[in-house]
Amino acid sequence: MSKGCMEELRNILGLNKREMFDVIDSDGQKIPLGPYYFDDNNLILDKDGNTIGTHVLWELLLGTYNIEREPYKPREGDMYWTVNINGDIDFFYFHCNDETDLMRLYMGNCFPVRKAAEEAMDVMLEKFSAIKSEGLCNE
Repeated sequence: MSKGCMEELRNILGLNKREMFDVIDSDGQKIPLGPYYFDDNNLILDKDGNTIGTHVLWELLLGTYNIEREPYKPREGDMYWTVNINGDIDFFYFHCNDETDLMRLYMGNCFPVRKAAEEAMDVMLEKFSAIKSEGLCNE
């Protein structure tokens, strides 16, 4: 018995199971009913738990529609990775009552795995540089 193609599609799209994503149409607009995710059986479900429509799946397969990952949002007690201002990568445990954790989340500087933080290094360092260039920091 074959495994089917949905797991392969998930891998091609570079998504993990239960990782949230939006579907972007050919006009660059998010299609309704998102965000979407692959469940444990590799079915694509919408936010209400319904399977994705065949038209949307077809457009994804054709490449007419694309995906856009939802930013990672750790939950209370989750370990996350972050890029610091010196370009080092550290991990922390997320706490909703910690203003530093909340600031990192707001800035988009929370990543589920070290590799994701490494891949975001240039973007994060650019954000730090832009903030510093606003004249807020006297160096």
